[in-house]
Amino acid sequence: MEKNILILICISLGVISFRLWYKSFSRKKQQRKRFKRGLKLEQKAASFLVSKGFTIIDEQVEYQHTYLINGEEHSSKINIDYLVEKNAKVFVVEVKSGKSAISIKNRSTRRQILEYAVTIDCDGIYLLDMENKELQLIEFQFSNTEVKSKSNKLLLALVSLVFVLLYIIYRLLY
Repeated sequence: MEKNILILICISLGVISFRLWYKSFSRKKQQRKRFKRGLKLEQKAASFLVSKGFTIIDEQVEYQHTYLINGEEHSSKINIDYLVEKNAKVFVVEVKSGKSAISIKNRSTRRQILEYAVTIDCDGIYLLDMENKELQLIEFQFSNTEVKSKSNKLLLALVSLVFVLLYIIYRLLY
């Protein structure tokens, strides 16, 4: 009886281990497939940009930028897909593929392009959606940025509610 339970436990552990391994293997295979597809689309981007009148200056450009943390200088690398020229202006082109990364509304894409805008001296930044073959010039408006606190509105609403309730209580008592 104990031997049967031990065999059952071993088989169960084997099945669980296999399922975990297969899930990991499957996920890695999908990632490799997506990465390969992304690379192919990125290579096709060069001919697409040329067809739109751009001259490719360089591709897979690595930029080093510096910043301060508590007064201490640090640096990071930025890799851009294409550096192009058109009408004597230089642009950065970020190539995206897939379902969500192709949109500037995607948080990671927006932050990446915003980092380019802040650190790279160029005439503009394009987001190239190779899924739909769309080229969008992305421009950030830094001067109109205003931080609004939701907590102040909530506090104002709460204080107003307290005054209304106090007024109602006062009118009922007097």
